[in-house]
Amino acid sequence: MKTERLELIDLLKVGACILIVWHHLALYSPMAVVASEWFPATEDFFLEFGLLAVQVFLVIGGYLNAKSLSLVLLDDNIHVTSRIWARYKRLAIPLFVALSFAVLVTAMIRPFFDHSSLSAAPIPWQVLAHVFFLQDVLYLEAFSAGVWYVAIDFQLFVMAMTNN
Repeated sequence: MKTERLELIDLLKVGACILIVWHHLALYSPMAVVASEWFPATEDFFLEFGLLAVQVFLVIGGYLNAKSLSLVLLDDNIHVTSRIWARYKRLAIPLFVALSFAVLVTAMIRPFFDHSSLSAAPIPWQVLAHVFFLQDVLYLEAFSAGVWYVAIDFQLFVMAMTNN
């Protein structure tokens, strides 16, 4: 299947990614206190505008979901389950690689550094919940701050694909 890239969407996603990463670094990282003392306007900026990245991702995700759904409705040869599986793999594989790295690094520094931004050691149910994007539904701590968004993106996609 040939994919059509929209440069404006890619540019908006890159900008939103940068904004949300800086938002988390400025407000939740171990250096947040120092940064807010040195650059108080920066903290105010990221508090006020940093979360706009989430709205950008939700709007773009909704648009891309609608575009994908329109393809399913127009073509009887496209199977919904294969589209859901493809979406899962596209989201899950990079997420699991990133989470594995984050959990490993956190485990290595946890004994030497006590900070609220560090997740607790994972438990089996937590790992299983992440595999199925259900950590927030089951009220389990996420391994990383942005995991909730990936789970919501997938859940909304599944709902859109199965409610036609």
